[in-house]
Amino acid sequence: MYRSEIKELHEDISSSLKFLDVEKVIKGKFSNIKFNAMPHLRLIKFIEKAINETEADVVFTHHPCDLNNDHLHTSFACQAAARFFQKQLNAQMLCL
Repeated sequence: MYRSEIKELHEDISSSLKFLDVEKVIKGKFSNIKFNAMPHLRLIKFIEKAINETEADVVFTHHPCDLNNDHLHTSFACQAAARFFQKQLNAQMLCL
């Protein structure tokens, strides 16, 4: 199985960010291959905070059937965090 070199991965990330016109990257301090061993709410809160700080309209995440366990947990956390607007008082009033 071919595994990309770190340099190649960073180049791919950089070109993707340019293509998507991403202005800011927010990185968390989470251990690789251990997302299933940490509190799910911790990841959700981190993503909610990033959505709130950036006022994001769109959230890209992994497919919920991704076989990589960290990607799976990230997908679930993003789906939960994307409902963040429902918790806001103004949004609740708009939904009435």
